[in-house]
Amino acid sequence: MATEYKRAPDGPVCDSGASSGMMRGKVVPDDGSNGPEGVSHNQLGLINGVVVPCSLNILGVVLFLWLPWAVGQAGGAQLLGMLVLGEAQTVLTVLSLSAIVSNGTMGGGGSYFMISRSLGPELGGAMGFLFYISYAVSATFYAAGFGKEVQQTFFSSKEDAWDGMFLTLCSSLALFLVLVVALVGAQLFTKINSLLFLVQFSAIFVGLGTIFFGHPKNSEDGWTSSLLRENWKPGYRRDSACDGECTFQKVFAIIFPAVTGIMEGANLSGDLQNPGRDIGRGTLMAVFCAFIVYMLLLVGFAGAFKRDELISNEAIFQEACVNEYIVVVGILVSTSSSALGAIFGGSRVLQALARDEIFPYTKWLGRGSKNGDEPWVAVLVTWGIAQACAFIGGLDAIAPIISTFFCLSYACCNLACLLVSISGTPNFRPRFKYFSWHTCLTGLILNIFVMFFLNVYYATASLVIMLFIFVFLIYKAPTTTWGDVRQALIYHQVRKY
Repeated sequence: MATEYKRAPDGPVCDSGASSGMMRGKVVPDDGSNGPEGVSHNQLGLINGVVVPCSLNILGVVLFLWLPWAVGQAGGAQLLGMLVLGEAQTVLTVLSLSAIVSNGTMGGGGSYFMISRSLGPELGGAMGFLFYISYAVSATFYAAGFGKEVQQTFFSSKEDAWDGMFLTLCSSLALFLVLVVALVGAQLFTKINSLLFLVQFSAIFVGLGTIFFGHPKNSEDGWTSSLLRENWKPGYRRDSACDGECTFQKVFAIIFPAVTGIMEGANLSGDLQNPGRDIGRGTLMAVFCAFIVYMLLLVGFAGAFKRDELISNEAIFQEACVNEYIVVVGILVSTSSSALGAIFGGSRVLQALARDEIFPYTKWLGRGSKNGDEPWVAVLVTWGIAQACAFIGGLDAIAPIISTFFCLSYACCNLACLLVSISGTPNFRPRFKYFSWHTCLTGLILNIFVMFFLNVYYATASLVIMLFIFVFLIYKAPTTTWGDVRQALIYHQVRKY
């Protein structure tokens, strides 16, 4: 898909010239960057600032540990349907995202900045808070995945050591290493990510090469089209991962994280040299690249292994590789890079929330370093939350609600683009042209549908939590000088009638 760009005036993403927050007294100005003056900013490019972080997060641990199992349960055809449905969500959301970020000046904070400048500080703050919590808790899950792989591969005899504290120790070590990189800043982050990107993709393609052209372990005849046809049909069975009989809905909920991660580039908006140009096209490049990799793996697993082996053997990919430690390294890289992205992206959302003073008494969280404006305070707080969750443990029960938070964030992004598109806002002239209100509306409906399809109870709980925070911010959030779509709609009606 080609991308066309034209010049747009500088300024906030959506500004009708009026201020928001009639009931509050404190005024928070907006210069389009929501950062202090006299501070140098990082100048990351398209590849190291958008494509690599997004690709590492999309091609995450689900690829190594859950994709073979999903092929065995759902079959190739239904798993393809799940991936197409998820990719449709992400592509439509990226189109809306691209339009918003290419209109005027894009500040730090990623999705929070876009939604708050388009839909107002109340909804932006509510969504930004949920998005931040999702990232902080996700870092714990990724670190736990790292710890579990280290324990099972290198210290299998210590599985129950110290009443399970050995796993917590391994997870904490991963979080500490992530903390060190995040504190150093974006320059080291991109260098580390580039190395991790090369290692992870090497592990994936070495594994693919073994499956298609070698004779992988646990495969009778290697890859065959007859076995592919056999595994193309679903074969749902009872499984502890599904808490009973597996279904399309339950399997989709488990692999859904495979289609998240599209906001990783947007979260670095304050560190990019040209966020309006690079976020949209870089994210689209990462999404399409990841989809091709998932298709190759789907066809490879379905054509090389019996269904029983796919469902029962969690280590099938690493055992199939020419050397099992290649895939082990891939898993460790995947989990550590995802944890790094969660800490890094979440801290920047928190910094932006604090600088806008959306929540009372949080301004201190917005402090940044003189060189690069690194959010060191927000990084420490985010790491502290993730580390506390690692000690608490037992987070599997709330894992599904994290997916609904991401769906809700994507839905708000589409809603923001839809409303500014139909409102007639005078200065909404995005350089990215490959979107319309039809794509925004479709993306909004699809994300809401998937959110309730994954789990109606968690979806309802997410909306209730967001509504509670929204009502709180109506009374507590400060007055802002940036306009939003509410003033634009009023302007549109006055001009019309």
